[in-house]
Amino acid sequence: MSAPGGSDGVGGGLFEVNIAEAPRAIRELEQARNELASIRDDALRLADVRPPATDDVSVDAARALSQRANGGPQSFMHALDEGIQEIARMVDALRAGLARYQENEDSGRLSFTQ
Repeated sequence: MSAPGGSDGVGGGLFEVNIAEAPRAIRELEQARNELASIRDDALRLADVRPPATDDVSVDAARALSQRANGGPQSFMHALDEGIQEIARMVDALRAGLARYQENEDSGRLSFTQ
């Protein structure tokens, strides 16, 4: 696969990876995905915070925190889920591109030996 500038790469849009660096990029993306998943676990706990008292301010603060943590499309949880899904798509694209590159390379080697 040739990428702009003559380097072998996998990518689309504004994202390009040198094919030799693809395995490392996959590992780093998987690590980032795992870190986001850990942060997501923490956000779940924030969504379940209990007010320290029964006064209106405490109850409203706990409700507001819960809403920001896990209250629909504008929530922290939603943003984390979107980030995790986007990283998973990038990893899948890199793996598929790397597999295609390796298949093409293997196919090219076979044609020289026959």
